[in-house]
Amino acid sequence: MKKGFTLIEAMVTIVIFAIGILSIGLLYSVVTELNVKSEQRIRGAIILEDMFDNLQSFSQSTYIDTITGNVIALGFDSLWAWAKAGEDTLMTRSDTVGSMIYAGYVIEHNTVGLTPWDAGSRLEVDIICKWRDGKDSLKTRTYLSRHN
Repeated sequence: MKKGFTLIEAMVTIVIFAIGILSIGLLYSVVTELNVKSEQRIRGAIILEDMFDNLQSFSQSTYIDTITGNVIALGFDSLWAWAKAGEDTLMTRSDTVGSMIYAGYVIEHNTVGLTPWDAGSRLEVDIICKWRDGKDSLKTRTYLSRHN
């Protein structure tokens, strides 16, 4: 009986070891890619949330007419007027992180009611954030009303 390894046994061991090392390398590249995509989605969600907050703040902005004493819903009325005038995109935002460009849009989806002063009138808007030249995106829909 001979002691030690034959050349074939050594080659099989090297091939198995190489497959294991290549698998680990491939797993590392997949995990890295998923991590980058996750970071991009988180950044997109932050922009989406920020646009939502800005939209809510703008739509609730008011002033008091000093002559009549009426409270005027400046922001909501402006958004309503823009939507009725055929403006599809009501707000935009662009943000660059590294070499990635994020574009945010608030797009009018539907108006309910004849005028913004009607009870139950509301604006339905989509808030969209796109990146990677529009290949990836996040979207949400919200309703704005003059009557809270």
